[in-house]
Amino acid sequence: MGKTNDLVDFMLSLTREMGDEYNRIQKRSTEDQGTAGDQGEENWASIFKNWLPADYQVVTKGRLLSEKGVASPQVDVIILRPFYPKHLLDKKLYLTAGVAAAFECKNTLKASHIVKTVQNSVEVRNLLNIRQGNYRDEIYSPIIYGLLAHSHSWKGAESKPKNVIEEKLHECDRLFVTHPREMLDFVCVSDLALWSSYKLPMNFYTYQESGNYFYKWMPGPQTGYGFSEREAYTVNTEPYKNFTPIGAFLSKLFKKLALHDNRLIDFSHYFGQTIGGGASIKFRTWPENILSEGARTDLLHNQSLYQGNWMSEG
Repeated sequence: MGKTNDLVDFMLSLTREMGDEYNRIQKRSTEDQGTAGDQGEENWASIFKNWLPADYQVVTKGRLLSEKGVASPQVDVIILRPFYPKHLLDKKLYLTAGVAAAFECKNTLKASHIVKTVQNSVEVRNLLNIRQGNYRDEIYSPIIYGLLAHSHSWKGAESKPKNVIEEKLHECDRLFVTHPREMLDFVCVSDLALWSSYKLPMNFYTYQESGNYFYKWMPGPQTGYGFSEREAYTVNTEPYKNFTPIGAFLSKLFKKLALHDNRLIDFSHYFGQTIGGGASIKFRTWPENILSEGARTDLLHNQSLYQGNWMSEG
């Protein structure tokens, strides 16, 4: 039997621990739902504290404060950038310029949680002043926003939780998201699957000619939610046995953090190769003018596009 990377074993162990914590919390959740929710948030906060670089600060229960003094709805877990002032760590109003990521946490995911989190994602992104003229700044929000859950509410024999979550996520995206940067970055259900955002600054167009398939890049961004699950792999193969939603989530979180923290590029690549998992994606195509004229010019003159480098910016 071949050896597996220890990172795989850590993620499998972490998944079991989250399952055990969910069962423990559920035993007393009817007595005090508030405490149960707090315990679930602390589980996710502990993961970030243990796996992110030590200089990232992780806090719970706070609001994000814009430059204009406008505050977001309360967020369960917030990841602060390494330079965040220590004096402000316990103030519960966190300056958006120093926020790397924010997550809403649920013990048992319901459809209503997806609706509210997508709405909050849009609201948080609209707190930020976006520098126009650079396609990266316009498409990729400096704050990652996601929804994390231990488990889900669709437990019946005939239930199809992955389909329900996927359909609700795409429905909310169409209803509430009016710009690529507003979309939710993650939905991670630790005992089920992962959905993560992918953004292409141009439209990947496929066409057929004389029986052969070709592709070309067309103006207009594309966005989609990559769906990662164990069942994407052949049963009992190593990828099937090694996949965990939490492992895939951390891999893609590092990748998104690396867009603003170059120190994480090699580390995110290592995680991606080891525990990242693949993804199936249904794309939404945006009109060309969703980007400013300056950003479109930047896009057309950016040589890295023609080398495919930006394809890794999921």
